[in-house]
Amino acid sequence: MAETDSLMPESEDRLLNLKQLHFRGRAKVAISQIAFEPTTETGARTLDEKNVVRIINVFELEGCHRLYPEHAVPGIITESALGDALSRSKLSQSDLLTQDPTPRHLSLPPTAIVTALHGQHRIQAAKVTLDPLDQWWVVDLYTDCKIPK
Repeated sequence: MAETDSLMPESEDRLLNLKQLHFRGRAKVAISQIAFEPTTETGARTLDEKNVVRIINVFELEGCHRLYPEHAVPGIITESALGDALSRSKLSQSDLLTQDPTPRHLSLPPTAIVTALHGQHRIQAAKVTLDPLDQWWVVDLYTDCKIPK
């Protein structure tokens, strides 16, 4: 390998470029509008109740720290649902891309969902732990795209 060659394999570089191309920002989303695909093809695991109980215990002892960037879940949303949500929320695309530590709340249309790629145990524990009137989680939003294998 020549010294000027990238240290990152081409497939990783391409995946990173795709992620950057489809990233739309970070927002607070109602937990009821976050869903997980039942298949493991996307990396989603089957729900393990023991793990959910463990996370509930952590949340009760330490809090769930929803605003910590490392606790955000990545999710896929359609461009049309995102556009509708921005309009309903009176936000612009740039509002979701801000570096503000407190993301804006994104009000999705009632039938819209964000398909989260991981974090289902955390979200399930939050449903149980959080006040029913404060059920949101921070989501890193990506538009729907097909990632080539």
